[in-house]
This record gives sequence, structure tokens and C-alpha cells, in this order.
Amino acid sequence: MIKKSANIRKFTPEQKRQLEAISAEEGIVNATDIFLFILDKYLDQKRQIKRLKRFNEMKQQKIEDLTNKTKTMRRITMGDSTENVVKKMSEGNIGAMNALMIILKNNERIDPYDAFGGLGPILTLDIYGIYGTDIYVLYSDICEKNISHMLAVLRAVQLSMFSQDVLKDACSRQDYSGKEMIPVIELYDRVKKRLTDFDKEEIKS
Repeated sequence: MIKKSANIRKFTPEQKRQLEAISAEEGIVNATDIFLFILDKYLDQKRQIKRLKRFNEMKQQKIEDLTNKTKTMRRITMGDSTENVVKKMSEGNIGAMNALMIILKNNERIDPYDAFGGLGPILTLDIYGIYGTDIYVLYSDICEKNISHMLAVLRAVQLSMFSQDVLKDACSRQDYSGKEMIPVIELYDRVKKRLTDFDKEEIKS
């Protein structure tokens, strides 16, 4: 039973019943203590709502980030011709275009494990978000125009031997600093050890 107070007498019968229920459940008989208990519950509920709102906002942002990443990452579509693939991926960069044509010509011989043939590494570049000048940097600056080494680096990332993020960062650098970030020869040797038929003819360009 709640002790009588001037404040309680102002409550409606329904409000009084609710206070009595709280009093019986929590063992509180003083009206002031009940008000403080209700205030604590109210503030705690607000904090929980705030945390839930923040969680939902973070979740929504993550979904949006993943959606945007997917939209910007993939350029090649099922209906693209080889010519369109090269145009999309090279972004008009002649050096990148040349590298892509060399990949198309040589990948089946260098990497017989690739089910997509010449298009395999190009699809991989698309997945990693490496385009245009960045492709040329990978081919020319980092791999010194050795197509076998370039394909081995891409394979190494696929095989979890090297970081995709580091590869992408290195390819974006046009000051030759990206070359120091990727142990090309080491990755080439590791890929050949894992994939025994990789680059059996040791094609250089």
C-alpha cells in the first residue's frame, strides 16, 4: 500500500492502480521513492532507445556502404563484348589497354587453372576495383611489364597470400612507391609452388 500524499490524490483511479501495482511488485511504499523509480526507468528506457537508434543507423550505413561498393566495383556485365570489357577497364589509358590485351592473349597458357581463360584476371581486376592508370601501374611499374608476375600477384591475392587492400593502394600510386609495397618475386614463387602448372613456359611479356 502506498502512503498517502498530496500528489497521489491528484491522480486518476487508473493511475493510482498502476502505482499500486508498481508498489506491490517493487516493494516500494513511499510515493517519492516510486516517482524516483519511475524516473529511473524512464531515463533508462530513453538510453536504450538511443542505443538502438544508433545501432540501426550504423547498420543502415553499413548496408549503404556495401551497396555503393558493389555498384562502383563491378563494371563488366554478361553482355559485354571483349572490346567493351577492354574499354571499360582501361578507361582509355593506352598502357592499361595494352596490358589487358596481353592478359587476354597469354593467361590461358600462363594460368591453365583459370576457368575464365583470358578474361579471368580482368574479372579479378574488376572485383578489386583496379582500373585505367592503376592497371598500367601494376603491369609496368610494379611488375616491370612481366605479365607472368602480374598474373601471379593477382592469383596471390585470390589465394589469400596477399592483401587486396594493399594491392589496390599500391596500384593507385604513380610515383613508383607502390613497387616497394608488393613482394612480386616472392608472390610469384609462392603461386608457382601452390599451382604447379602455373607459368610452365615462363612467359615474360
